[in-house]
Amino acid sequence: MSTLLLRRQQKRTYAAAGGVWQPTDLGAQLKAWWNAEDLANGAVTTWTDRIASLAPTQATSGFRPVRGATDFNSAYAGVTFDGTDDRLLISSVGSLPAGTTGSDIYALVTQNEVGTTTGLKDLFSYGATGANASRQLARQQGIASTNRLRAYDQLGGVLDTVSNFSGNHVVSARFDAGITYLFFDGVATTPASAASAFNTGTTTTVIGAITLGNAQFFKGVMRHLFVTTVLSTGDRQKLEGWLAWDVGLASLLAAGHPYKLAPP
Repeated sequence: MSTLLLRRQQKRTYAAAGGVWQPTDLGAQLKAWWNAEDLANGAVTTWTDRIASLAPTQATSGFRPVRGATDFNSAYAGVTFDGTDDRLLISSVGSLPAGTTGSDIYALVTQNEVGTTTGLKDLFSYGATGANASRQLARQQGIASTNRLRAYDQLGGVLDTVSNFSGNHVVSARFDAGITYLFFDGVATTPASAASAFNTGTTTTVIGAITLGNAQFFKGVMRHLFVTTVLSTGDRQKLEGWLAWDVGLASLLAAGHPYKLAPP
């Protein structure tokens, strides 16, 4: 099936559930959108975002993640990273919010790393290759060998101490006005935030690894990855709802989420 037909099928499925809102309704707030539906099956050489054509690449064949038509939840297109050396990168942040300008990172992913694996495993990071100069959304080993979600910044960021970050999830991090926030399936984590001191550089964007030497590789499947300006609570929840309903996983959203029962 062609990419165009897949997009049409995706829109029909979402519309059948009552969905109207689309991420592009965010307008200028939407800075980047990497969508697995835009890729052909097989090893991924370049993944170009839909908004500003920021295009992380991989020249080494053995380091390329693989796109499969049913890799996400055995039913939807996804890009699989092996957790060993797969990553896509570009020596630029394009129009992503940099310096002290706030931003949000959102992802719809399957996290496959085992809980006993130590250290960070970065889904996405951007900024610079120097220490403490990037914004990162990552998996980290937690207490009792449990996978945890983490937003990482210059001061260490936020590490969720409650939810098990394994399997399919909608996750996001916010870097804004000296505070870093973290959200897991539509609700704030525990702790919900921490003081930060990010000052993002402008030299590197990496999908599937950390900007600091391109190590700490993500193991799992990515379907969507977004970077936005700092969204209002209402817009954040719309994007969370859209991500969950995009793959029929509204069950991920917590009770009380405004889009738990119907898509935005």
